[in-house]
Amino acid sequence: MKSIALSQILFLTMLSGAAFSVGAAVKADPHVTNASVFGEWEYAEKRGTYRIIVMHQGFEHVSSEVTAEWIADPRDSNEDSHLVFSKTLVPYGIYSFGEPEYAKINGRIRVTLKGINTFQAEQNITCIFDLTPARKVHVVRACG
Repeated sequence: MKSIALSQILFLTMLSGAAFSVGAAVKADPHVTNASVFGEWEYAEKRGTYRIIVMHQGFEHVSSEVTAEWIADPRDSNEDSHLVFSKTLVPYGIYSFGEPEYAKINGRIRVTLKGINTFQAEQNITCIFDLTPARKVHVVRACG
């Protein structure tokens, strides 16, 4: 039992270091308001974690771009962690989102985005996406 707990701690420690090394470029971008790592994926003999990046731009009507990333686990190769795949969930436009919410559902990672329409602040927006290990994005609930 102790070896399982120790291996989990070691894995999480490695992930936090991996997220830091991959995240250096993300942290350098002043538009990034949230970059979070959640869940794990395994596909085609590779594994890693998911990362969601929320970026804001604009002055009067601040809008968000939300991107999902599949980050490779450095334990699978001699390389550092690296970006395997990236998909824009919501492009810049008329929506502004806060911090994403996450849940694991049937082997997928469900990402829920809550925010507002920047041109009609009284209009609340909720978008829901499922991310799969096979680098697919399924729209559960479209924005708007």
